[in-house]
Order: sequence, then C-alpha cells, then structure tokens
Amino acid sequence: MRIPSLIATLLGVSASHAFLLTGTIHVEGTRVPLPGAAVSIAGRPEIPSSLTDAAGAFALSDQAAGVSKPVAPRFKAVFLGRSLKIDGIGAGDSRLDILSASGRIVATLQGARTGAETVEFRLPRNLQGVSILRLRQGDAFAVWTLVSLQGGAGAMHAGASLLASRGLAAIVDTLVVTKPGMQDLRYPLPEGAGDRVTTLAADLAIPSVSRGRMRFIPEGRFLMGDSLVAEAMPRIHRSVRSFWMDTVVATRADFRASGIASFGADSLPAEGNWMKAVRYCNARSRAEGLPEAYELTADSANWAVAPEAVGYRLPTEAEWEYAARAGTTTGWFWGEDTTAPTMARYAFTYSTAAGNQQPVGLLGANGFGLRDMAGNSWEWTEDRFGPYARDDMQPIPQYLSYGYHRVMRGGAWMSSALEVRSGYRKHDLPLNPAYIGVRCVRTAFPDTARPWRIYPVQGRARRIPGGSFLMGDASLDTARPVSVRRVRNLWADTVHVSGAEWSAVTGFVHYGDSSKPADINWYKAVRYCNARSLRDGLDPVYDLVGDSTLWWSDTTRNGWRLPTEAEWEYLARGGSSSAWWWGSDTSWDVVGSRAWWSGNSFGNSRRDGLRLPNPFGLYDMVGNYWHWTDDFFALYTEDGSRPKPLLVDARYHRVMRGGAWFSSAEQLRSGYRRHEMGLASGYVGFRCVRNAD
Repeated sequence: MRIPSLIATLLGVSASHAFLLTGTIHVEGTRVPLPGAAVSIAGRPEIPSSLTDAAGAFALSDQAAGVSKPVAPRFKAVFLGRSLKIDGIGAGDSRLDILSASGRIVATLQGARTGAETVEFRLPRNLQGVSILRLRQGDAFAVWTLVSLQGGAGAMHAGASLLASRGLAAIVDTLVVTKPGMQDLRYPLPEGAGDRVTTLAADLAIPSVSRGRMRFIPEGRFLMGDSLVAEAMPRIHRSVRSFWMDTVVATRADFRASGIASFGADSLPAEGNWMKAVRYCNARSRAEGLPEAYELTADSANWAVAPEAVGYRLPTEAEWEYAARAGTTTGWFWGEDTTAPTMARYAFTYSTAAGNQQPVGLLGANGFGLRDMAGNSWEWTEDRFGPYARDDMQPIPQYLSYGYHRVMRGGAWMSSALEVRSGYRKHDLPLNPAYIGVRCVRTAFPDTARPWRIYPVQGRARRIPGGSFLMGDASLDTARPVSVRRVRNLWADTVHVSGAEWSAVTGFVHYGDSSKPADINWYKAVRYCNARSLRDGLDPVYDLVGDSTLWWSDTTRNGWRLPTEAEWEYLARGGSSSAWWWGSDTSWDVVGSRAWWSGNSFGNSRRDGLRLPNPFGLYDMVGNYWHWTDDFFALYTEDGSRPKPLLVDARYHRVMRGGAWFSSAEQLRSGYRRHEMGLASGYVGFRCVRNAD
C-alpha cells in the first residue's frame, strides 16, 4: 500500500499565493483519493471561504472522498466559524477521527446534530500541520485533508504519511511542487519522519529545509546555459540530483577556523585559489568526522575528485547554476530588471558595491534561500573549463591536474550586470592567486539529505530490516535457479573494514594503505570478527577446531561475523529486483557514480564512502574490493537450500561477492558470484554483520 507521490500543484489564478496537496489513501483495501487541501501562503489567502474557517486558521480539501459498502454516500463538509458542519449524515451514530500525518489519533469527536442529515463538530484549537479527518458512520467513510495555516505563511507535512489506524493506510514519499513558467521541484520525503512540519517559503512555495548553514536543494531538471554568453552555449536541459548547499560563501573567519590563512574582516568572503578552496572543503569534512571528498595523490600534482563523496565539496557547474536559478528561466534569478534599485536588492556589483567587497548575506535571497549567488565574490566550481557537452550529463575526470582551468561562477563586486547572470561563466588556473570564494555542497544521500535517518545507526553499522527477496540471476550460470530467500534483521557495516580498523582490533600490522579496505584472506577476516565481538561484549561466532585451518561458524550467536551469501545479496540489492541495485543502466557515468570499477579506477583501489550508497545506505557494496562471505561455494538448488558442513577447511572455496576496482560492469551485478580458496588476498575485503533483535 504505497502512494507514488504527493503533488503540490499551485493554483492557476492565484499561483503565487496557494497550492494544493493531493494524493491517495487506502481504506480497508479500497483506494480513496485525497482531492486536495488548499494552503495559503504569503498571508494572502485566496481560497473559497467555504474551505477556510472564519479566522483563516484552517484550510480544508475542497470535496470529500466517500467510500462505503456497497454504495458511497456523498458527505459535504464546510466550515462554520470554528466548527465543521457535515451534511449528508443519516440517522445513526457517527464520529469524526482526527489523525496526525503519521497515523496517530489526535482526537475523536462526537458531533451535535443540527438537522435531519447535518452534524456539527467543534474542532480543537491545538491542531498543527496536516491532519486527516475521517468520518465513519457504519460502513461508510469520508476522508478530508485539513491543513493548519501558520500565521498565513502556510505549512505542510514534510515526512512520509502513514495512516494505519483501523484499516486506513497511506504512504506518501515524494512532494512535487509545480508552478507555471518554472521547473518542477521534487522533494523526496523520508520514512518515519513522524509529525514534522516544514514551513513553506512564500516566494516560491517550496519547503524551506535547512541544516545548520546549509539549505536542501531538491533534484530537478533545468535549461542550462545562456544565449547571451558565447561560452555558455549550447543551451541544454540537464538533470541534477538533490544536494545541500551553503546559504552564503565561506567567510574569512571560516577559513581561519579551518586552519587556512585568510586576512581581513571576519564577515567578508574568503578568497583563495582552487586548491585552497578544496582544502577548506576537506577541513570541514574532517571537523565533522566525514570522509574527505578530495584525495591528494602521491605526486602531489593531481587531485582525485569524488562528486558523490559523503563529505563537503565544491558544486559542479550544473549544480551551481541550478541552485542559482532556483527554478527561474530568466537571465537573473530575480527576473530581467537590471535597474539600480533592483540590482541593489540582490547583487553587489560595480554599480552597487561602493567599490569594495561587502559582508556576506546582506542582500535578498533567491528562491532556494541562497544569498550572494550574484555578485560580491566569484565562486569556484568543481568542473574544469571547456565547451559544453551536447548530452545531458557532463562527466568529470577522476583526476584533474594543475594545468586544467577551473570554472568560476556568480560574478564579484567589480563585475558588470552581464557577469552576474545565472548562466555566465569564467575560468582560471587552480594555482593562480585568486579573488574567488567557495560555497560548499554535500551530496544528498538518504541519511544526509534530510534531518531524519531512515535506518538506525550504531557506530559504523546500520540496522537493516529483514525480508524476503528473489536470490540469484537467471542470466548467470552459477547464480540460478532464482529462488525466494528469507533474511533476518541485521546490523551491517556501512563500509568495508579498513586496514586501520583491522589493525586496531586484532593488534596485527596491516601492510599497505590503511585508509582503504583491509585486503586480507578469509581466515584473518573471521579472526577480526571474533576479536570485534569480544571487544563489544558479544559471543564470538567462529570456533577454532583442532589446527588453524578448521573453522566452525554459528550464525545463531549474537557476535560479529561475515554475511551469508543470501544476506550479502539482500543487503547489496537494497530492496531492488533489477540486475544492478540502481537498475539496468550500465553507462559510464551511472556505474561510475556508484562504484569503483574498471571504467573509472585508473588501475587503483580507493577508500570506501566516495560513491553513492545503495537504498539501504550501504557504500561500496559493489566495486572497489570483493567481499568475503561466510559460505563455501556450491551450485544453487531448486528449493534454495544448501547444506553446510560444520567443519570447513582450506580445501573449500569461499564465495566472494560484489566485484572490485578492476571488475567489469557485469561483475557488479547483484547476483554475480566468484569463489576462491580462503587464502586468497590482495583484492578481497569484507564487512561485518550481526543478528539484530
């Protein structure tokens, strides 16, 4: 019972003042539409008076959705002062349940009959956000959406709506805001968000979701480029994933706090070359315990760029322009007016900056709540300079040498009006002493894109709910037949165990780069599992029997262990049933954004966490390093069973899953299997799991 989307459609005649929420619910197996709840914004409600109460504090859906067995009566609800009058109610008891967006019953009201088929219900005064009104009379239902208007600013539920009380169930996972003449804005909504409410921004009617100094920028598609700028042609539609972006550029105080030299007043934009900008991004990542997005190579001349890194990074050109436009299609995000009064409200330029830089954040924000996107300080982007590609995506090289010019955007205090257009481009060498600032972004992953976590986290492990899935791959000889398998609840490491972690727990030296996954044999991997279990006060899973080559694993114990093959594939798929967890697209940019493989590794492995996670929030489940599993190799059976000896010695080949940095896209399929003797190492890592309650 899942609803694909919740659509907020701006009203045509009063598009700048209100929008509609629509969706679908299920009432005891029957689909029922939610016909829309009008929400006023900007303090100027233009909703029919019958849909709002006398004080303008509530807005109601414009019609009721009725379901009955077998005939659906039509209930009509209108406001009467602070009360809700419902017509069409025949004889017999009726009640009005008020449910929160998460399915919790807030109140059950008994109405006063004021006519033969009319009942009046007095609404409580403490309702907030979005509520569901459910009228029940016998087997008949009626459902309305009720929205609390907060001081005319408007509000909506910003989370997954789950209504599971008394057979009423619904789930909403996406908000889409549309407005004539603007791009659609999509906001993925997380599960388990409860009753959280997000205030709507009055200028564009989009959720204003912030975390610290950053603002959430929803995924979307826009027309990139500028017909007045030769270097910004050809114009082409580009797609952008969700990300977080600083509301203002970094200040000189920010640089100094990160250990980077910067002179001048604290509130002025920090200036430096491209290398200093990426060092600032890495410093912010380290300060928050996040993996760094930039990796300095041994020759100190090249930087490995990870656009999907968990940590802070520079925006790509497409991300920067998409954020600057904030849904607009005009030359400047405020329109086409470049008169002095208008420019003075939004941009510090040659004509408005009084001949010098100004403190950040003083002028008006664009529709995404970002300030200084035009003027005051140029801003570095991730991309090297070059002509625009004619396809949708413009891949970024994994290594960029000092010789590549980098693109800067936005204009500065000495710029002309032309240079602060949303599509204007300029470029410079990354080592040149520069007058260019930095505005960091972070890729919006499921656990970082929103203020709520989808799955509980414990240390470096995430709790993954168990379930059934189709295991195997009909196109692979060793991965068929496909059969249904059941996996229990698990705690699973989000990344491979690194060499540093293996050494810290076992006390043995790991040779090689300790920041990368520990490339060790199967026996060393299970020794680590036992040592980690003892450290955490858990029962070790593996018992040494006789000589050092015989091991027995008991997966019923609560300690850390290697995943079984079925558990690994369940975790890798992340709920998907396609050949690869992201679908069937094996183009260079799609695979490269999700895995280190032969197409982008340049003959070397990487540390984990620099590619996109799968839907379970697990990184590098495919690519970079193979994974050891707990199982020895055997062909699948029709019923999915596979006998397992209690004693397993070195003669048994162990199953490896997931592929490595040198693997083809075919080897990254969720069902792909490989096997070697347990003594193999050098390109095989592991991650631990343990049983969850």
